[in-house]
Amino acid sequence: MKEIKASEEDLALKEMTIPTAKEAQEQARARTLEKEEKLCEISRVLAVLASASSVSRDREEFLRLVNLEVI
Repeated sequence: MKEIKASEEDLALKEMTIPTAKEAQEQARARTLEKEEKLCEISRVLAVLASASSVSRDREEFLRLVNLEVI
C-alpha cells in the first residue's frame, strides 16, 4: 500500500512540474517574440550605423540584407 501511495505522489509531482502543452507553447511563443524584438533592435542599430556611412549604395544593400534576415 505504501508503494502505491508513493508512486501516486511521484506521479502527481511529475504532473505538477512538467509544463502542459499549452504552457510550453506559450513559453516558446514568448521566447520567439523576445528573439524577434532583439533582431529588430539590432536592425535599428545597424541601420543607424549604416546611415552614418557615406557610401549610400553599400548602405542600401546592407539594409536590404538586414531586412531580409529580420523578416
